[in-house]
Amino acid sequence: MTAKMKNFSINFSLTKKDYRNFYKTINQTLLLQRLKYLAITLTVSIVFAVLKFYSLAVTSFFTMFILFFIGDIVNITYILRMNDRSRIGKRRTTIDFYNDHFEIINYPDEYFKGKSERHYPLDTVKMVLENKDYIYFKLEDFTTLIIPKRDIETDSYEKIKNMIDNLYPDRFLEE
Repeated sequence: MTAKMKNFSINFSLTKKDYRNFYKTINQTLLLQRLKYLAITLTVSIVFAVLKFYSLAVTSFFTMFILFFIGDIVNITYILRMNDRSRIGKRRTTIDFYNDHFEIINYPDEYFKGKSERHYPLDTVKMVLENKDYIYFKLEDFTTLIIPKRDIETDSYEKIKNMIDNLYPDRFLEE
């Protein structure tokens, strides 16, 4: 059995600010999708209005508006509050990148005595988003890796960019 060689590692701890920036970025990225929902809502309302079902048009518009937007705002507020109270997301983390997978290691701290490890094949990455402060990896199990650039060494940054260019050119978004 051959031992797998690690290509590079990134060590970091996330803060409340990191989570807030993540949700701000995701909300901006999803704005186009929300606008599509709004267009569908308006179309349905206009069809009802043309068919002279004015009260049904107004009711359907406001019902769909509430479902898409107010529900989303409540959900984001809830998630941000949960992350502010979460202790697990602030643990010291290492991501080890190998040729065929990466490994996420969360280390023990004052609240968690055990070390957790998760392994993901490289093909589980569904989207990569990069902005000036972070690199986000969206995985097929709906996990998102938030990697703050402040903790990435220059050599590791070049390797991660090379990996993204070679493996995920069709899944890469840049802000």
